[in-house]
Amino acid sequence: MNLQEVIKKMNAYTISATYTHDLAISSSKLMSWDESEWKIKPRLSTGANRKDLSKKELPLCLEMSHEMSSLASLVFPDDGTNQKKYVPILNPDEFIPISRVIATQIILYNYCLLEEYEFNRFHIELSKNISNLSKDKFTLNDFNSRGYDKLFSGVLDREQNSYERRSVRKRINEWNKVNIAELSEKDLACYEKLSIRRNELTHESDPNIPSLEEAIIFFHKCRLVAKSISISFSDPTVGNVLIPYENHNFDE
Repeated sequence: MNLQEVIKKMNAYTISATYTHDLAISSSKLMSWDESEWKIKPRLSTGANRKDLSKKELPLCLEMSHEMSSLASLVFPDDGTNQKKYVPILNPDEFIPISRVIATQIILYNYCLLEEYEFNRFHIELSKNISNLSKDKFTLNDFNSRGYDKLFSGVLDREQNSYERRSVRKRINEWNKVNIAELSEKDLACYEKLSIRRNELTHESDPNIPSLEEAIIFFHKCRLVAKSISISFSDPTVGNVLIPYENHNFDE
């Protein structure tokens, strides 16, 4: 994986998720009885200079997908009896807001790509230097029974797994062992903040609610940190990537 591929995936996913957000919000508004919502962006409107839908057509109703219908049957099952009983029906007001769902996914996926890219670049350099770093001692019998390639792969996998389990700062501090320049303190501090936020959203059931604005800023910071990583690891594709606003204030 190179920087050009990572940035392309980050861009595609974030644009797709934000587009999905706009579509979901827009269609939801057209199902609202609050007329003031119909004119606020994002919104669906008629094209080709045609008149917008009127009160005669609005609000609209949602015809559920097969998957949504299946989900409803799992949440509100029918036990096969015809006995009347209380079944709690979830009110739309109790749904997790669309913007929160999309924002969370944007943050998690972009961080996943950033970390995967870092791990991949380190693995390449580690494989070049593992012979000098390893303090393992093997017998002739080890070589006869397992072979050099398996022994090499085993040591490499062990060191890589150990590296990936560490915190961001501890990992970056290991780069000098494979002759790679560490990130600047500014980039490293930003990476740590991204990691902390990702962990909150991954491991806490009730974290600080992310907004779509935060998710877009998170996406941009992931790209900037990825580019800094690419420079340290001399990724040849760094010159093919255009990221605007590279002097963005990380503390914003």
